[in-house]
Amino acid sequence: MKHISISCVQLLFTILGFYQGAMARTSEMFTPSEGELIIQEGDKLELDCSSENDEIKFSTPDGVEYNSTASSDDRTQITNDNGDYYGDLWTFSRSNMSAADTGWYACAQSDVKIENNDQVIDHPTENINWVYVYVRSPQLLTVINKPKWKWDLPAIAGDTVVIPCRPTSPSLRPSLIKMNETVDLEFTEKIGFIIKNVGINQGQDRYTCKIEQPDGQFTSSPLYCLRVIAELPYPTITQVPIVVQGTNQVLECSVDLRNSDARLCELRWEAPEKIFNDERHTIDTLTVRNEPGKVKMLANLTIIDVHKNDSGTYFCTLKCSTGNMMTAEMFLPVYDSEQLHIHVSIDGSNYSIVKQWNESEDTEALWVLRIGAGPQSVSVKWYDANGREIDSEPDEGRKYMHKHEKDVHSFRISNVTVRDSGIYKVHISTPREEKDVELSLTVFGPPESHIIPNTSSSYYKPEKSYTFECITFGFPPPNITWTFLEYPYYPSTEYSSVSHPLARK
Repeated sequence: MKHISISCVQLLFTILGFYQGAMARTSEMFTPSEGELIIQEGDKLELDCSSENDEIKFSTPDGVEYNSTASSDDRTQITNDNGDYYGDLWTFSRSNMSAADTGWYACAQSDVKIENNDQVIDHPTENINWVYVYVRSPQLLTVINKPKWKWDLPAIAGDTVVIPCRPTSPSLRPSLIKMNETVDLEFTEKIGFIIKNVGINQGQDRYTCKIEQPDGQFTSSPLYCLRVIAELPYPTITQVPIVVQGTNQVLECSVDLRNSDARLCELRWEAPEKIFNDERHTIDTLTVRNEPGKVKMLANLTIIDVHKNDSGTYFCTLKCSTGNMMTAEMFLPVYDSEQLHIHVSIDGSNYSIVKQWNESEDTEALWVLRIGAGPQSVSVKWYDANGREIDSEPDEGRKYMHKHEKDVHSFRISNVTVRDSGIYKVHISTPREEKDVELSLTVFGPPESHIIPNTSSSYYKPEKSYTFECITFGFPPPNITWTFLEYPYYPSTEYSSVSHPLARK
């Protein structure tokens, strides 16, 4: 049995001084001179790590982490020996070691992130303690930790890829074979063969590695298949309309990928933690052919019977087996239906305005309305007393002008006369509701009138009946008197009649 203390970690909290109001935290680590360990298959491995104050964790070559308070499999145990000199001494033990257990082992404080897998090249020693363990095997000369004949090695174009062909003893040197020919690539015995700046055109490359001893015994690795992905795009989240409590809502996310890339990636939704695993939330995924050589990946998150606490930030993530991911996010607000009604109030004026016309001054009428409908888009149109829509671009030279800033809308009529008297309408609409508001304008001033039709340019046949209208503007409503310019022997005055005046808006 081999026993090695890979790290004695004393965690010291030292006041080094204040920098921008923060206190620095330091730790002092002691790494043993034995940076590697060689054991035989079937042996038991024990590694020690000590911490004065904090709990620690161990990491194994397959990236699995073991916390100091629990173990994760039948072969592995974490035990604690409260020593006086080294503080809390934690021991990692694994029985019946095999060739597949060859690789990097580490320990660190429980809050330190440890990157430890067959694609990691650098092993930083700041806050992390490492030891490399060789497990010699009479049968397996290379590390094979996955019982299958082919491994996919996914990567993003431009990345560095490791072909994890590593020997189980430091005295062995593997050969890398591509299409039955030996290729020369950068090699590190504790890492493997390294391909830098991998290109899309290498996406179909196949490699095997072979280790042969002088007596002719050899071990071949599985087939390593490069799967090179183009640069990942961001997913696209379809913007949703206003979400109201009690309704059902579907959140849609999509991304376009090459066919070969889609096989290595998945698209998924992540809901806010407060509603995690809520049965009202279901996710459906689908891949559809987009164009030759490309597909569209879809992920739909359905929320049944939306609740107020469904409000929050949702994430749609494209994650590939390369370890790379691209994430889009959206904030989903949830509203009560009452918040979405159209609310209108008058600000500093009255819906009904009475003005006195003044020939020497520009008299204006101004209504200021506050129009709210929650976060919805609001359409506002203005109509005159005859029901015609007013073109009221915010031009200071126009007679009619409608301006708005946020929810404050102002409606102005410049140089008002008696002809401007009447009921104006403001039509307000949202995707959910419509509402009309009436604005009344009364202008006192001398009445104005005109006759319809215009008799100065018309010809009328004798002995026919005709009707003439006198249109008047004024408030209060003026009296109308008809008079005739009579000619000798002109009999029409005897047969004429005048109807009662009509009030016109």
